[in-house]
Amino acid sequence: MTNRSSVKVSGFDTAKRQVKRYRRAGLCAIGPIATAIAAVLPGCGGAWAASVTTITATSAQDYATAITDANNTGNTVTVINQYGASISLGGVSLPALINGGLQIGDGNTDSPITDGTITNNTTLTFVPLQGCCSSADKDTTNIAGSGAVMVNFANYNYTWYEGFTLAGTNTYTGGTSIVGPLATGGQCTDCVLDAVTLASTAALPGYGTPAANGSIALTNLGGLATGYALDQTTLNALTTNSVGFVALGADSANNLDFTNLPQVSLGADYDTTLVNPTWTYSGTLTPTSGSPYVSQGASYQYLVGGGTGTLTIASNIGDYKGTPTELDAVNTGYTILSGTNTFTGGMTVQSGVV
Repeated sequence: MTNRSSVKVSGFDTAKRQVKRYRRAGLCAIGPIATAIAAVLPGCGGAWAASVTTITATSAQDYATAITDANNTGNTVTVINQYGASISLGGVSLPALINGGLQIGDGNTDSPITDGTITNNTTLTFVPLQGCCSSADKDTTNIAGSGAVMVNFANYNYTWYEGFTLAGTNTYTGGTSIVGPLATGGQCTDCVLDAVTLASTAALPGYGTPAANGSIALTNLGGLATGYALDQTTLNALTTNSVGFVALGADSANNLDFTNLPQVSLGADYDTTLVNPTWTYSGTLTPTSGSPYVSQGASYQYLVGGGTGTLTIASNIGDYKGTPTELDAVNTGYTILSGTNTFTGGMTVQSGVV
């Protein structure tokens, strides 16, 4: 007779392969066969429970296992790199993520991955390290497929949260969501906001084509930074209802039009290779209108702030179309105005320093 307490399930695949054995042993009456996966075997007449499994990865093969488990169960599987060490995914053939979700990181450790390709046809989520001041969280894999990518800071308890870098050549078509730490959106008056950095234009799927337009959503004060000179093509990738900021991660002289982004401000990103990094913007800014952050009652608004660096605006900022235009600092960060400015709509520092 089989001792029920001695039968263990080492993984979802093992459980499926041994379902007949469990039937014969009478284990189906137990309910969940393995508390580690908290699931009832389909062969016992039940369905996989909606649970989240966490795998501590020490090799690329653990990522392949996580994707297989997610596909077999339809659940979300979280992978955390042991000690935050970088793991190369180029050494194994990863199955396509087509059923369940894959979450990389849990906010408590860096989980950088390099090389290889992840084919994602559902949802791939990154949860970077909370707190200050590591910059190790980086994905240099190539992300393909029809699925969506999310970088999620929503459950953070720190006033300073880590940034994250997408550095691969990405072709996924399901869009990108960057969820900031403020559950209700709005402004951040006492926290430091870092961003998700696109290391190059190759990290933005469809860059330079209509497919990229409206493909990135910022919510809860999510931030997007660029390791290249911020340009209009990147701004066009933001959804018009985005709430957050874009940040320079390099100097930019490109003209930037914020007309359709009434809740997105311009800031500067942190660079761990520099001390007190300052990025300079010297192009022509087109303000937005109808922003909920309007403070002086002007028809048009320049919005600044956000990020962990210092933004120097060397451009001459004036009234738009001859109409009084205001400047509002609406997110934390440092902004330096070094141009000859002629705007007449007033200036309000609601957050940050100007």
